[in-house]
Amino acid sequence: MGALILFVLILLWRLNVVARIKFRISSIILILPYVIKFAFNHGLKNFKPGSEPDGFRGIKWRTEFSTAFSNAEKVKESKTIARYEPLKFYLIEGDDLRIGLAKLESIEHAFWNKRFQGAHIQTKGYENWVGVKQATFEKFGRGFQLNRRIKRYEWQGKAARATLDYEEESKLGRMSIISKDSLREVAAYVKQKAEEGAKKRF
Repeated sequence: MGALILFVLILLWRLNVVARIKFRISSIILILPYVIKFAFNHGLKNFKPGSEPDGFRGIKWRTEFSTAFSNAEKVKESKTIARYEPLKFYLIEGDDLRIGLAKLESIEHAFWNKRFQGAHIQTKGYENWVGVKQATFEKFGRGFQLNRRIKRYEWQGKAARATLDYEEESKLGRMSIISKDSLREVAAYVKQKAEEGAKKRF
């Protein structure tokens, strides 16, 4: 009888250990994406060595609008966002709408306070998006993908950030290459506006 009790106790202990291990593994699996995302956003750099962009197609980050586009007649404002007054988007007449084998729908050049912030590229159709993806992977290396079921890739560097994603329903692909200094300025601007709005409410 004593041996049976001892056997049961050992069995229960082992089951408890297995359960704890399974719980820990499950917990790790659940939180791992968030840990990776946090690390990625706080210092993990994944541009291929020597490939981090310092601008786009010859326009360096923070270049003045008048310097970037000496021929202003070929540039037209495409949109503004009311919430971000200093942010303007421009299209260039006759721009080269190709990257690798992909045909692009548009390339918008973004300026924050009249200084070059980044480029926003749009494609239509899966084949064109794949063409941009292949060219981008070749240039920057394979991007970070948090979820394999979602077609979204990211690159982080010291001075630049790039994102590439595809939406199945609309068949639209998007890529953005942005100055991180500019992103910090936008964040500071949004915070300031929010604080001003809070003061007005009181």
